[in-house]
Formats: sequence, C-alpha cells, structure tokens
Amino acid sequence: MNFNSLVGSGSIHLTVGSKFYSNLQNPMLEIVEDLAKGVHDLQFAPCSSALYAATVGDPAHRNCRDNLTQAVAPYGLGYLDIPDPVNLFQNTRPKADGTIDYQPAAAQAGEYITLKALMDCLVAISACPFDQEIDGQRPNHPTCTPLRVEFGAE
Repeated sequence: MNFNSLVGSGSIHLTVGSKFYSNLQNPMLEIVEDLAKGVHDLQFAPCSSALYAATVGDPAHRNCRDNLTQAVAPYGLGYLDIPDPVNLFQNTRPKADGTIDYQPAAAQAGEYITLKALMDCLVAISACPFDQEIDGQRPNHPTCTPLRVEFGAE
C-alpha cells in the first residue's frame, strides 16, 4: 500500500503536535520536538531528473525523486510510489504575488526535529542535492550540506 505524507492540520506551518497522515487518513508520524523552529516546507515538489533536464539540460544530475526511488526500490516500490515529500529544514515561503521565495535553510548546525512513529512506516530520506539557481536565488546557498539522521526506540 502506498502511503502519502499529508499534514492533517490544514496549515502549511508545522508545529509540535502536527501529524502526518496516510492517504487513508491514518496518523503516521507526529512532531514531538522541533528545535528548527518550524521552518519547513510542504509546498515544494522534489527535484527530479525531469526538472534538471528542463532547467539546466542535465537529466543525470542527482535529485531527490531519484534518490528516494532508489531508497524504496528494495521494498518493491517505484518512481510513481514516491509522494511529494515533507521538506524538513527547507525555507521556502509564498510571496504576496503567489511566487515562491527560496531562502537558505534557517536551521543551524545542531538544530533538529523529532518525529514519533504512530504506526509502522517506511521512511525514505534525501538530503536535498539541489545546487542550481532559481530566479536568482539558491535554496541550498551557498552549498548543499550533510544531514544526520538517527532512529531510536522509546
């Protein structure tokens, strides 16, 4: 079964207590701590080989969609099974005119978010490799940075 990450709060702003729901409206994950101060993105689709082909003529550039597809392939899932992600730490906001304001991540080294699984989940993660300029802005300015992920049990 393919589960999509949806925020059931009706808001584009994530806060402690926000939950992510499956496409069957089952609660999957809950934010229990957020030292990144809620600066996350729910609007920006993942970069893809199609995006790089169209924008910079390089369909072989590393991208989130392919990274996530490769991560879930051993579980029998493919490209079309990947939902649009929750972009933790990504700082994109709508401007008054409706366009997207791409800003560098506001999170500093050591800041983190803690999610609690509310059901068994398959979680795939890609540290955004987007290193191109969009409308004169670089979302990963000045460079892409590593992401540390820890899993634990209560």
